[in-house]
Amino acid sequence: MASKRPRIGEDIFAIGSPKGLSNSLTKGTISGFRENDRIQIDATIDHGSSGGPLFNIKGEVIGITTSGMGTGSELNFAVNIQVLAYEKYIR
Repeated sequence: MASKRPRIGEDIFAIGSPKGLSNSLTKGTISGFRENDRIQIDATIDHGSSGGPLFNIKGEVIGITTSGMGTGSELNFAVNIQVLAYEKYIR
């Protein structure tokens, strides 16, 4: 898990299963930060990819992908991992 907050302009990678195509990787950039601790990204997040990890260039998880604005859109979002209580799930 990332120990620092990501920066606008930072390269990111999302793994998901868009339309049932498991383990698909998309690359993008952090475009901004929005309310409710959401990270705005331009990596494509299609139906089936939400809930997957969002990684930085070091391979650290920085977020969990959640949604996008339309099919095939480059306006997508992830929840910042630092605001989630993930520690109780890691052994």
